[in-house]
Amino acid sequence: MLRLKLYICSYLLTLAIVSGCDFGGLKDPYDGFREVLCLPDGKRIVALYRQGQNQHLWVLDCETGQWRQLTEGRRFDFAPSYSAEGDFLVFSSASNPGDIGRYWERGDSLRRKEDSWEVELGLEVHVFKIALDGTGLRQLSEGKSVNLWPCVDTTAERLAYASSTNVRDFQICLHDQSGKRRMLPREEGTSDAYPVFCGDGRLLFLRGHKYGSNSPIACPRWKDYEVLRYKWEEEQPEGLARAGQYRGMSDFLVAGTCRYLLFVYINGGWTITNNVSLLDLQNETEPQTLRPKGEGYIRRTSRGTQETISVGDPAFSPDGRHVVFVGYPFVDLDEELHILDLETMKAHKITRLTEEFDRSYSLRKPAFSANGEEILFLMDRKRPKRFWELWKCKRDGSELGPIATEAHLGEDNTIE
Repeated sequence: MLRLKLYICSYLLTLAIVSGCDFGGLKDPYDGFREVLCLPDGKRIVALYRQGQNQHLWVLDCETGQWRQLTEGRRFDFAPSYSAEGDFLVFSSASNPGDIGRYWERGDSLRRKEDSWEVELGLEVHVFKIALDGTGLRQLSEGKSVNLWPCVDTTAERLAYASSTNVRDFQICLHDQSGKRRMLPREEGTSDAYPVFCGDGRLLFLRGHKYGSNSPIACPRWKDYEVLRYKWEEEQPEGLARAGQYRGMSDFLVAGTCRYLLFVYINGGWTITNNVSLLDLQNETEPQTLRPKGEGYIRRTSRGTQETISVGDPAFSPDGRHVVFVGYPFVDLDEELHILDLETMKAHKITRLTEEFDRSYSLRKPAFSANGEEILFLMDRKRPKRFWELWKCKRDGSELGPIATEAHLGEDNTIE
């Protein structure tokens, strides 16, 4: 059994493998850590760990170096969100992980095909709540339905998520402090998704229309998206901004300060690319494509047009003034971590992984620590192997090292 010795370092952990193990028998190319959340107290880390068709929630106590498995059994957990006090989590989970696991892409995204969820229509995905000590696991959603993107209001014990009974048309479901459920009104021919609470208690979400009025013939499945805002005591949400006409969305993030909103969209005609737009919530301006400035971030092509580095997997800093992202430059394999100043739009590269790993790696899902001084991220050091390890570095890219490296579950379902 793989045994791991954990050392505490600035509330994060550096891991040393003290005995070997043969990992050549990996059956699933996406095994390993899939997402990481740094809780507000700075002392605990929540991670999604996948093994085969199952994916479970784990929590790491950074003061004691102990891992605790929160969920177990035949299930596929994803899209976790924590409460304001950091005492419980809400998340989505499929009880038949074989159906959903095959279509897992990354983060909390699911692959799409013909503009519908590429899963069996009989699939059920429900929202659950669990305490950080592993007790009190409870299902919150009901019926034969798919329920995604749960989030908790930071000003009260209120909950929102997107729910659908046909796996295509989603509607925002709300739970108040007493647990009473109600659905937000939705226009015919639309689908509401990606709810997220602001620090002032208001709810933002994305509304997609089945077909845009000016959809290009080459891409008839594109949607007109708009950002809506909802105040809990009101009956109808209000339109905040038109997000644009895109092929699909994969992330919807709001800064803790409620100043900015980021959404990652899929665009393109015959080729599909990911792009990021930034919406200034304070000034309620139109969304702007996130284009980092600085040396090496923009180049002129042979056709005379400008080309900008691609921004992947963005995440806000705790103060909401910076964004860490995976940069995909003009050579696709040169993936590095970058930090962007949202006031100046200037970015700088903080890692030099290409020099160390000779382009044999992939990066995903960076996240700031609670104090903003460190960055956690997922890395696959051997790209064909597809085992996602948990790494960290300082904000300036120094002290780069692993937190958990190929940490398979032991026979007793523990990480040691």
